[in-house]
Amino acid sequence: MRPTINLALVSLFIFWNAGDSQAGFIQPTTASTTATPSLNTPAVLINAATGSGGVAYAAPNPGSGGGGTSWHTGDNGTTPVTVTFDFASTTEKFTQLHVWDYYFHSPLLWTLKLYSGAGQTGTELIDYDFSIVPGAVSTSTRHDIDFPDIMGPVLSGILETRGNSAGGGVGLAEFGFTTAPPPVIPEPSTLALLGLGTAGLVIRPRRRRAAV
Repeated sequence: MRPTINLALVSLFIFWNAGDSQAGFIQPTTASTTATPSLNTPAVLINAATGSGGVAYAAPNPGSGGGGTSWHTGDNGTTPVTVTFDFASTTEKFTQLHVWDYYFHSPLLWTLKLYSGAGQTGTELIDYDFSIVPGAVSTSTRHDIDFPDIMGPVLSGILETRGNSAGGGVGLAEFGFTTAPPPVIPEPSTLALLGLGTAGLVIRPRRRRAAV
C-alpha cells in the first residue's frame, strides 16, 4: 500500500507546484509625456531601480536637482498630466505598482491604466484610481499600490494625475511593477498521475479488506 500512497503524494506535489510562481520586478522600456519639462524627462523614472534590486531600491535624495532620478513639470496636474510607457514583450502577471515620490512635488491622486498592445492600444486591462501621501521634504518615499491582478501580455500603460501637487506641478522619482510568471498548466501526464494516485488510495484499501 505504501508505494500507492507515495505515488498519490508525488502527484499532488507536482500538481500544486505547477501553479507556484516567483514574484519579480519589471520596469517599462520607454516613458514619455507631452508635459513641458522643468527637470529631466520621464525617461529618468525607469532607469535606476531594476539594476538596484527592484523594490529593495531606495531612490537617491531627490533634492538639489533631483539626484539625476527625479522628473518634474510645472504643468498643473489638475488638468491631467500623463506619463505614457511601454514594455518589452511580456506575459507576466502584474500584481502591484511601485511609485517613488518627489516629496511635495508629487500629487496625491493618480490613475493607472494598462493595455494589451503597444502604444496604449489593444484592450484596456485596468483603469485604476489610487492615492499616495508624499513623504518629507528632500526624501523619496516608495508607495506600494495593490491592484487586481492583470494577466499578460501587458505591453503599455499610462500614469495620469487627478490633481496638482502641494508644491506645484507634477513630479516623481521612479516607478515599476511587481510581476509573477503566468501559472503553469499541468500537462496531461501530470493529471493522469494525479488520477492514478488518487484511484490507488481508494482502490488499494478495498483490495486489502477483501483479502482479509
